[in-house]
Formats: sequence, structure tokens, C-alpha cells
Amino acid sequence: MSYKGSFIRKYLIFLLCQRYHIPTLVHLHGSEFQKWYQTLNPVIKHRVNQMLRDSNSVIVLGDFWKTTIDQIESRANTIIIRNAIKIPQECVVWNDKKFRIIFLGVLNRRKGTENLIRAFEIIKDSDKLNKIELVIAGSGPEEKYLKILCKERKLDCFIKFLGWVDSKEKRKLLKTGNLLVLPSYNEGLPISILEAISYGIPVVATNVGDIASAVFDGKNGYLVQPGDIMGLAEAILKIISDPSKYQDFSNQSKYIAKSKFSEENFFQKMLQCYLAIK
Repeated sequence: MSYKGSFIRKYLIFLLCQRYHIPTLVHLHGSEFQKWYQTLNPVIKHRVNQMLRDSNSVIVLGDFWKTTIDQIESRANTIIIRNAIKIPQECVVWNDKKFRIIFLGVLNRRKGTENLIRAFEIIKDSDKLNKIELVIAGSGPEEKYLKILCKERKLDCFIKFLGWVDSKEKRKLLKTGNLLVLPSYNEGLPISILEAISYGIPVVATNVGDIASAVFDGKNGYLVQPGDIMGLAEAILKIISDPSKYQDFSNQSKYIAKSKFSEENFFQKMLQCYLAIK
């Protein structure tokens, strides 16, 4: 379940399950669920609380979201089961010739892509820009505006827009990437980050949602605050300026992916969740 229309659809199913005494698990993925909940009138809030309270379990993506749901409905049986990915054999390596930074996601304000481009404008003043490129994979309502912004700031020769990519193209991009940057204003636990660390890619991201469960500041990347363009630029420059630290970050990313986000762990926890239903 996400929020808005997604909640309405799942709530109707929830009511049917309640009527016929069918157990219900809610798996919550909405990145703006808390923000949406705060805008609701008392009647809809009551329905949200009813669903959270009377479902057998409410599965969330991490500690941040467990705290959030417990604050909304303290009687919810909230369980943390983090997103998971298949761990590939491949691992990225440092690239002296052209350091490739990648962004994966929808091009809208929530993802903070404009802040990433403005951070590149700051990096432009260093001597590093000729050795790096930014590849933006995704499409969305801000795509045209972002392309114009790149041209206005004379960054279009350093930034490449790929549009939306399929899974095959995404895997190829991850294999050749060196750093993932995700400057979002809110998130759950993005699959793009988990996919990146599974290839040993360090990450620079904003400290929102449960990103901190996959990106450890100073260990496999850096966390900055949403909207902090200077902090974003500084974090990127730290990583591209230190090959030895980069290797440490890469090793840690791979380790974190294997130990915390493998599919095997995910399915085992889901099985336990089903078996706990009485």
C-alpha cells in the first residue's frame, strides 16, 4: 500500500477481509504517507487508523517508518522487513579516466534532481569536472526544465539524460557506474540505492526515510540534508578525490547489501510473518 488512491483501494479489500474473517497483512511503501495522513479529515484518519490497528501486521521498510506508524496508531502490530535485491557477482572498480555518477529515478521535485545539477555547477569550479560525468536515467514532469537548466549553466556536455531505462539497460548502467546520488526530499527505502550497493557502488543521498539503514555516513557514502546543495557537492568531491577511501566505501557497500538486503533474508522474514498469523 502507498497512500491516496492506493489506500482507498486497499481499504475496500481490508473491509471485505474483516467481514469474512480473513487475516490481513499491510505492506506499506508510501514515501509521503505521513505527510498525506496529516492532511486528512477526521473521518479518513479514523479509517486509516482502523486499518493499521486491525490488520494482523503492518510491514514497514525500516526504523524511521516503524516510529512513524507507531506514532499514528500505537496499537498497530508494526514489523520491519526491509526491501531486498538479488546480489550480483559483479563489483564496480575505480575509473581514472571517466568517473561516472548515476541518478536513477523519476524526474520530479521530490527526487531533488535539480539540486544535483546545481551541485554540479559548484563542482564545475573545481578541477574535477573534466574527469567525471553525470548520467541521469529517468523521465518525469521536470525533464524538459532540467535539460534547459543544464544548457543555461553550461553543464550539458558533462550531464547526459538517458530517459527511462529498462531493467537490462539499468543493470548495464550499474555495472559501469562509480557513484549513485539520490538527493530526495522524502523516501521509503529506495530500490535504486539497494541495487547500487549490491554492485559495490558508494552512495551520496539525503538522510530521509530509511536510507540511513543502507547508506552509513562516512562508511559506504555520505548523507546530507534535503536541499543542501553545497553539502551535496562537497560529499561528491570527497568521494571522487580519494581512490583508497573509494575502495573502502565500495567494499562496505557490497558487504551491507549481502548482510542486510539479500532476497534470502527477505523471504525468510516474510515466511515468519505469515506463520505468525493465528
